[in-house]
Amino acid sequence: AVGLAQMRKLDWINTRTREGYNAVKKAIKLPACAKWVEPADPEGVCGYTLGMLFDTSEMAAKAITAANLGGLAAKETRGVRDWHVYWNWEHILEQKTVTPEGYPFTCPLVEKLPDYHKDMCPKTKDIMLRLATIAIAPDMDENWVAERAAAINQKFAEIF
Repeated sequence: AVGLAQMRKLDWINTRTREGYNAVKKAIKLPACAKWVEPADPEGVCGYTLGMLFDTSEMAAKAITAANLGGLAAKETRGVRDWHVYWNWEHILEQKTVTPEGYPFTCPLVEKLPDYHKDMCPKTKDIMLRLATIAIAPDMDENWVAERAAAINQKFAEIF
């Protein structure tokens, strides 16, 4: 019942987040050291997260900290364990298992397991550590967009 009620709201939610996404993106002036992360399907974007990619992780960390953005470069997930990134998956990296046989890591059908370690995907990690994000919610109005964009623009002007 809850899922059905949410599904009925989905079109409204997606419309609102797309509007907010596009409005915030239009209102923020990125510094020369950053670019917007462009969606593969601009018309199909849900718009829940607006990403910007900085030239270096140090620049991303400065932006994240100063403008209160989301992102991993500042090494701060506001007290929450970040399970979205592979380098925090100790259960995989350390091959922990709940089966006495050690599956899936000891499965006889697997010829060679990957060498799991925190730096096994350096390109992915580099991108993730240069990414800063702005969360977009369907209840954000024009005033929120204007205030948030002004605050971010001010911080970017101060630090870049």
